[in-house]
Amino acid sequence: MMRGEKVAKLCELLELNGLEGIRIARELVESAGFFIANDLDEIKNWLVEKAESGDRSAQHALAEFYLVGAFECVDKKSAFEWCKKSAEQDYGPAVFLMAGMREDDQEGLAADQAESVRLVNKAIALSYGPAARFMGLQYLTGATVEKNLDLARDYLSKGVDFGDGESMFHLALMLRGNGKLEDRFQVIRLLEQASDANNASALRTLASMYSNGVDGCEVDEEKAIMYNSRADVIERPYRYEINTDDFPCPRSD
Repeated sequence: MMRGEKVAKLCELLELNGLEGIRIARELVESAGFFIANDLDEIKNWLVEKAESGDRSAQHALAEFYLVGAFECVDKKSAFEWCKKSAEQDYGPAVFLMAGMREDDQEGLAADQAESVRLVNKAIALSYGPAARFMGLQYLTGATVEKNLDLARDYLSKGVDFGDGESMFHLALMLRGNGKLEDRFQVIRLLEQASDANNASALRTLASMYSNGVDGCEVDEEKAIMYNSRADVIERPYRYEINTDDFPCPRSD
């Protein structure tokens, strides 16, 4: 596989796994009027410059990149240092990432479960939807805390309020599982909201509901096809334009 193909594949895999670092890096580069090149060293240098200037989203992006080995190897120490800098600026995604990192031993720093929980709650206080969703799913499944459906619903509802598409989807599934007639309209509304937030699972669920005529939806094949088509687009991440010439390269438009 050629180097440029590896970069494109890396971007695709990171996004499919829900990691925001590569998306932030792309948006930073494109907002400056440049295309992403196929030279990771140039991307790294550009991001480091942005991060060193105090840009908290660039600092978080670097942390994500180092954590998953996007720059050829995993560097947990650098990931932790950049994540800490971003989190100290109250950047919700970095605070939540730091919470996950504090569950494990860091170089010279022991794992701290209490600190991890504090950081998750701080991320929620900063209106970061994925953190609220995380707590909602913990209480929904009883994975790390005692199962509590009321708290699960409360946290997922917070995620919905923060605009998190996954929270919308999971809360819809939770209400759908209750089987209560009065919840049907809210289930459809939440799934529609999640679809508008580009949640492919919500789109697939709506497609199935309209195809089979269940949960208050009348059979409507046109809607089913439409929802499935939208999911197809979302599940295939945007294609990266690989420029093999100079980096950065000014946009032609």
